[in-house]
Amino acid sequence: MKNQIQFREKRDPLINSGFIAIILCLIFRILLMKIIGAEGVAYFAPVNEVFILCIAFFNIGFSEALSNMMKYRIKREQYRNAHRIFRIAYTLTIGLSVLVAVLIFIFNNFITEAVFLQHLSKMALLMIAPAIVVMAFTCLLRGYFKGMGSPYPSTHSLVVEQIFTLVLGSFFAALFVTYGEKVAAVLRDNSFALSYGALGAAFGITLASIIALLHLLVIYFMYRGTIKRQIYRDSTRQMETPGYIYQSLLFAAVPTGVFVVLYQLNNLIDQRLFYYYFNKLTEENSYIFTKAEIWGNYYGIFLVVTGILTACVSMIFMKAVRTISTAWLREEQPGAREKLMQTITSMAIMAIPIAVMIAVLAFPIASLLDIANDEITVKLLQSGSVLIVLYAFSYFWFDLLKQFKRTFQMLVLAGSALAVHILAIIGIMQFINNAEQLILGVIAGNIVGALFSFVLGFILVMRMLKYQGEMVNKNLRTVVITLLCSAIIGLMALFLSRGIINLVGPAVTLLVCLTVSIIAFFVLMMLLRGLTFNELDRIPGGQYLIRLGRLFRFYG
Repeated sequence: MKNQIQFREKRDPLINSGFIAIILCLIFRILLMKIIGAEGVAYFAPVNEVFILCIAFFNIGFSEALSNMMKYRIKREQYRNAHRIFRIAYTLTIGLSVLVAVLIFIFNNFITEAVFLQHLSKMALLMIAPAIVVMAFTCLLRGYFKGMGSPYPSTHSLVVEQIFTLVLGSFFAALFVTYGEKVAAVLRDNSFALSYGALGAAFGITLASIIALLHLLVIYFMYRGTIKRQIYRDSTRQMETPGYIYQSLLFAAVPTGVFVVLYQLNNLIDQRLFYYYFNKLTEENSYIFTKAEIWGNYYGIFLVVTGILTACVSMIFMKAVRTISTAWLREEQPGAREKLMQTITSMAIMAIPIAVMIAVLAFPIASLLDIANDEITVKLLQSGSVLIVLYAFSYFWFDLLKQFKRTFQMLVLAGSALAVHILAIIGIMQFINNAEQLILGVIAGNIVGALFSFVLGFILVMRMLKYQGEMVNKNLRTVVITLLCSAIIGLMALFLSRGIINLVGPAVTLLVCLTVSIIAFFVLMMLLRGLTFNELDRIPGGQYLIRLGRLFRFYG
């Protein structure tokens, strides 16, 4: 095919490091569940979300704006202008991050008691404030190195930060919770011990942030002489004014930063709504589980399992976004459209069976993690595994819109999806009379919001790429066959797991069920002609599946 675009390309180191960082961050939350339990994770959750929101704003907003503006000038050897942009971005970033930290210090009580509805998060929130300032500067340096044409310091910095977060956060959580037990014994309230554990985790994050900053500063000062020589040799006559740079930076950074905040805000809002309705229902009744225990399982297990799998699916197809946008800019529209549909179909083939397997194997997964309150975890995984599919596609739509610089559409999509998400949760909560079932209402609201994001994102992307309806219909058969095969292997795995889990344990049960299900899925897909050669070739290990298909004469 003339306009066919090759799928296999060299991996972007930033994509790989970002994926590793996400996985390490999520594993850290599982370790925290082991150390401070679900209740302790619930105290840590809103603090961690505030930290993630702030860093996402600076990293996606100011860091990327700085990187893009510097790249443009470095290519034209305007080193003095590039350095001036860095200095002004530094002033803006440090000023904003210090303002956020000061506001956290001043309004700490109000934030934890009125916003979080969790006063035991106070100490951890105070501890995380300095880390916001440190990480804001770290994000800026990452953007600086990317702008200078060297992404590797940024990739190494991401991994270094998360490794030290994992190690130091876990270590200090365990250390502080031991000290907190003494305080709890005096106050006769074990919650204080877990609160100190959350404080230790926040302290570990702060130390990891400092180490990540020092790592980049060392690299910066190593190359400072080279940078100075470039600036000295620069013969640029027309210097950009500070006012123009400030305006350009803000116009480039703020809309993207706001979009990230809107997209990442749902966990904080979900916890606030869950706690609010839980408090209302428990005024007259008592329940087996506390709100912190339920939310800790949701945040520390459910969001981690679905988050890791969503990240895996998204990472595999992230490079396709650039391929599509590059083809479109080269006016290879048929090839770009074909590549888009190939990617959508491949994502469905991967994400749908994963979601089904998580739902049917929820009990072995919960047993393997060996976390208290397994019954909560099982219900969450069974009811919310579909979010893996919806979130993976939503991230894909957002990446496409971002690559095409459709900032307004991104803001509309993120804002409207968040509004639908909130309204759905509030509406669903009105009909729930059991406090312990409220967490299922949170998941239902997430599904409604993610489904809205999936549909609206699909419409926006199709309109942007001027897609024809017949191209969608051509690949609909594969998606339908994928759903059918996923349902069949789901039933197989369900009965198989129930039959052997008491004999061999959860670990072996998962291994056996996943192995049998993966083989059965691809055999069924080939038998029903749900996979073409091109689709098989894009799947890891696809060449072996093609040989298997030819061996059993599924293909000619």
